[in-house]
Amino acid sequence: MNRFLNWLKTYFTKRNTFKIVVIELIIIGLLLCAVLAMSVQVDVKLQGDAVMTVEKGDSFEDPGAIARADGREVRVKVAGQVDTQTPGTYQLRYRARYLLSSAEIGRTVHVVDTRPPVLTLRGDSEIKLTMGGTFEEPGYHAVDSDGRDITANVQVDGEVNIVKTGTYVVTYTVTDAKGRTTTAQRTVVVEAAKQPEVVQPEGKVIYLTFDDGPRTGKIDRLLEILDRYQIKATFFVQGSNSNLAENLQAIAAAGHSVGIHTMTHDYKTIYANEDAFLKDLYGMQALIQQHTGIITTLMRFPGGTSNGRSDNNCNMQELVNTVTGLGFQYFDWNVDSDDGGSARTADEVYKNVIDGIGNKKMACVLMHDTKDFTIDAVERIIQWGLEHGYSFQSLTPETPAAIFQHIKPK
Repeated sequence: MNRFLNWLKTYFTKRNTFKIVVIELIIIGLLLCAVLAMSVQVDVKLQGDAVMTVEKGDSFEDPGAIARADGREVRVKVAGQVDTQTPGTYQLRYRARYLLSSAEIGRTVHVVDTRPPVLTLRGDSEIKLTMGGTFEEPGYHAVDSDGRDITANVQVDGEVNIVKTGTYVVTYTVTDAKGRTTTAQRTVVVEAAKQPEVVQPEGKVIYLTFDDGPRTGKIDRLLEILDRYQIKATFFVQGSNSNLAENLQAIAAAGHSVGIHTMTHDYKTIYANEDAFLKDLYGMQALIQQHTGIITTLMRFPGGTSNGRSDNNCNMQELVNTVTGLGFQYFDWNVDSDDGGSARTADEVYKNVIDGIGNKKMACVLMHDTKDFTIDAVERIIQWGLEHGYSFQSLTPETPAAIFQHIKPK
């Protein structure tokens, strides 16, 4: 009996030991697995740069990250967001887990607002104009980086001199509230006007030209003589005469050419400098247009291009170049009646004109319709010209110019 009890005791003792061993082995196995799992390294690497900068308003595409563990790719989770509409610094965290191991890495994203204003020029960036025209600013538009209109902040620098050939640069500058500046430029090229093609007259031609008028009490009689022979003449008119509107209208209605002479015939004033001359020139052109509706480009310099008074203040050659570049056609003369000089009678005027014409094929005759004795000579001059095979014509922009040889347009 004792032997059996000892056997049972020994049996159960051995069974418990077995269970304990098994449990211990399981625990040891689990610990080994845990140790093995924890010993596997998870490697997380960023795609792209660790620090990135994005301009406000631009889209941000996260390059992401990749992770590997035990030779295989592991899923990566991302934490954090980037708001590209709001400048600031944002953090993104990339985390990967494998078994009992994990790893993470971070990226810094700076959203910045560094864009300068956007300045847009309306119209062409290069504009070509003809001298004497007008330069009208096509306009511009400016917005800051937030899309706010700051056109009112645009500063425009640079001038365009429409009466001088050349290339002019207009600079536009705008600065936003944060002190950021944008600049744009426009080029304006001012070119000389293209002169009309000269048309050579057929046969022999006399151009009767009258300066300084029209004068009331004289112009009616002169127009009557010209009309009697169906002759067309040219009047280089002066703006200081009385009843100018009525007399200009009579000249234009009769079909004669109207040209610019001067507003005042005051040499000291009109030849003070180039700007003064152009002011006088355009003023007289506007006056003629106002009273006749004619925009004339015909003109005669007071005293002609060889007036002996202008070069003290403005160079006559440069003045000629400017005037022709503006599209005007100037006329001197090749026959002088001398009624503005020593001639005092109709006979003297007649003789000076006839002798001056001689055998010229084209004669541009200088006279003054302010002189009664000149008007008295006109009919005889017409009769002589017709008898000698001349036609009488008025000047046009295409007429060959009788100009003094020492100065020519360049």
